[in-house]
This record gives sequence, structure tokens and C-alpha cells, in this order.
Amino acid sequence: MLNKLISCLFVALAATQICCAQQTTETTVKVVDESGTPLSGVDVKVSYPLMRTGDYSTGAGVTDDEGVYLYSGESLAEFFVTANKEGYYESRYHGKVYSVENNQRVFLSPEVVLTLKEIKEPIPMYARARLEFVIPEPNKEFGFDLEAADWVAPHGTGKSTDVIFAVNGYYNSRNDNESRLVVTFPNEGDGLIEIGGNYRKGSKLMSPHVAPEEGYASRKEWSKSRKENPDATAAAHTKYLIAEDYEEEGVNYLFRVRTILDPQGNVVSAHYGKIYGDFKFFGAHEDGSFIGVDALYFNPTTNDRNLEYKVGENLNIGLRHSLNPYLP
Repeated sequence: MLNKLISCLFVALAATQICCAQQTTETTVKVVDESGTPLSGVDVKVSYPLMRTGDYSTGAGVTDDEGVYLYSGESLAEFFVTANKEGYYESRYHGKVYSVENNQRVFLSPEVVLTLKEIKEPIPMYARARLEFVIPEPNKEFGFDLEAADWVAPHGTGKSTDVIFAVNGYYNSRNDNESRLVVTFPNEGDGLIEIGGNYRKGSKLMSPHVAPEEGYASRKEWSKSRKENPDATAAAHTKYLIAEDYEEEGVNYLFRVRTILDPQGNVVSAHYGKIYGDFKFFGAHEDGSFIGVDALYFNPTTNDRNLEYKVGENLNIGLRHSLNPYLP
């Protein structure tokens, strides 16, 4: 019996070693500009984290005339790519070197296309990272000043109602609650545009260089809830039903506020900006409702649709380092 157990342990250990064994992987990186034209002379770095903490198999070089750089090295599970060229914003990628088929790892030869966005005209803005604020009261609307990054008086220092927030719903307990974040705007022509973008898998400039002239939605909602599952059984292990709209990454927004239109509906005056990250919120709660975004950028110049933030030139003077955005 003991010999049988030892044999099983050796088999399991061998299987673990095979599963976790390093493999030689070749990664192909192609770098293009926003028009899709290959970029030569781009500094590319490819890294494969290995089993030992902090140890990497790393290759660095430049792209050829076709915009391509190849690196072959020992890999385990993941790979990281960065691409840099003078006059462009850095782009990155993070992925896996394998797929799973029939519960087995199948190692790949990853091919990555990275787009470098040109640095055109970065400008100072009113910017704030890790923005979190408490809504004064659930089930009511409150005005928020995007330039000041604060509620309008009497709940804050803001002077202009750029956007209106409301968190509606109920909170009976941790396991019985439902909330809805509603964002609306006070002026015709104001609104949000949802865009993609993930600096971990793309350009550090997650927005376009210039805000669009149209396409702004005047209302958006997010919902979340946690309730007991009436159909739950001991075997099902699904005691609570949890729903949430929030996206962890890949969702950002452009905004237009303080809009004035002429009789024909043309924009006479407006302000533009952007929000990095989806709206996070903690719902109608006995201890208050919280709203947050990763970063907020407000261009103070009327009718200037430029969205390139010049990192390090924040018009919000005196913010501690962690609240200054590090992305353009």
C-alpha cells in the first residue's frame, strides 16, 4: 500500500513538473502607427517571467523595415511587451504564451501588433487621479464640477454643475441591496462618449488626440445588486445572486460640458475632457454612497477639443504625488 502511495506521489510530482516546465517561445512583435504603416527603429522589449520570483527571460532590440521584432526565449506562462520610439507614446502588451485545450496547456508562438500614437500637442489640464467622492445622500440628484473635481455648493467647492449624479436604490443588509448610478447632464449638447483603451494592452494615450464634435449621450446608468438566491441549495453553492455593470478595464469616457448651442443646434461654446476607467460606485448604503474613477482630465480652454494631457503640468496645484495622473 505504501509503495503504491509513493508511486502515485511520484506520478503527481512528474505531472506537476511537466505542467510547469519552461518552454522555448518565439514572440513576434509588429509595430505600426495610427494609419497602420509599419514603424522601423522602434525600441522593443519582450519579457517572459520565469519560475523564480523576479527572474525574467528578456530580449530587447529594434524593429526592422517591416516594423517587426522577434524574440525567442524560455517562457513559463506570461509575456510582456513594451514599444518605444521618440515622438510617440509608449505602448504595451501583456498576454499568455499558451492556450488550454482538453485541460492541457498548448504553448503558442504569440504574434502582437502594437500601435504607437504620435505625441502631438500635450497641454496642461486640471487633472486628478484616484478620484473618489461620497454622494451627500442616496436617492437624490447632486451637481458636480468636473474642473474643481468636487460637488457644487453647498456640498463642495465647485461652481459649475457640469454633471449630475444620483445613486438610487435601497440597502437592507450586505446581502440584500440594489443600487443604480445615474449620470445626467444639465445642458443640451452635454454628454459622454464611451471609448475603449487599456494602457496595459495598448498606448499610454488611451483617448483620441482630439474630442469628437458629436455623439455625446446625455444619460448613462450602471447597476449593481446582491440578493439571496431563492433557488439556492447546499449542493449548488450559489447562495447569493450578484450583478454589477462595472468593467475592471478597457472602458473610458470623453465628455463635453457647459455646452451652449445656437438656434440651429451648432455648438457655440463648450468644454471637453476625459475620464480614464469605468465609473465605480458603492450603492445606496447606510454609511453613504461612494463614486470613483481612475483619472479625470478637464481642458479649461473654451472650445479646445485637445485631449492630450502633458504629464507633470497639472493645473491642480498642490496635489500629493499619488493623486497626479501619470498617463497622458
